[in-house]
Amino acid sequence: IGETERPKTVPLTHYLVFRYGYDWHILVNATQGDNQEELQKAQKMLDEVNKALKNAEEAAKNARIAENELQAALKALHKEEEEYNGKIADAQKRSESGGVVSRNKAKAELAQLQAEDPLPLRRAKITTEAAVKKAEKTKIAAEQTLTVVKEKVKEAEDYLQQVKSQCGSAAGGIWWIERELHEAK
Repeated sequence: IGETERPKTVPLTHYLVFRYGYDWHILVNATQGDNQEELQKAQKMLDEVNKALKNAEEAAKNARIAENELQAALKALHKEEEEYNGKIADAQKRSESGGVVSRNKAKAELAQLQAEDPLPLRRAKITTEAAVKKAEKTKIAAEQTLTVVKEKVKEAEDYLQQVKSQCGSAAGGIWWIERELHEAK
């Protein structure tokens, strides 16, 4: 091309190197998508995240089941307490009204009710205590697995950012792994 002639075609890379002041040595010597090892490591990290996510979902399911058992135990406890307190209130009411014989009979019945240890009420209290302990344990386990999942997701995201920042990254493979990681969140 002579000094007075204008070039009619310019390669896009020449224009971009000139326009953005990019070092052309890096451009020329950069690898073109030769990072299979990094992508395999990122895929392995994604698989670990998915496995941890399944564990977290299972732990959350167990926590919900334990919470439902706790609610059922509390309901049974309240029912037994109401029944026991109702019997005592009925015996007290009968001991204060009616004839002498019926009052004495109600007083004796009241004394028996207060002296005995109500087995169903005791059993309901023990069941409730066990359900509370189980619910607490499963809730703690679910929180721990959720923390592990969050750490693994953060680690995988950081590694993907590191791989993306390198020259010669296979953008399609990285995009796919990022998309799966986003869906796992």
